[in-house]
Amino acid sequence: MTNENQQKTVAQVITGAICGSLMIVCTLVYVILGITLNFWHPGWLIMLAGGLTCGIVGIVTNTVADLKEIKKKENNKE
Repeated sequence: MTNENQQKTVAQVITGAICGSLMIVCTLVYVILGITLNFWHPGWLIMLAGGLTCGIVGIVTNTVADLKEIKKKENNKE
């Protein structure tokens, strides 16, 4: 039932796995630091850093995947 255009690319799967794992770790660190050291107020920056890192990971993985696709198309033309 899935259309070929709706299938996830390898870059999307890798990005999802890395970002999901990263955000779980950030949440755990934030909660642990908040409970043990009462680090709630400045600790929210951990979540911000995690979100920004996920954005960077997405950009890098998609760029690498796009460059590989372009190289593959150029090699097929020759």
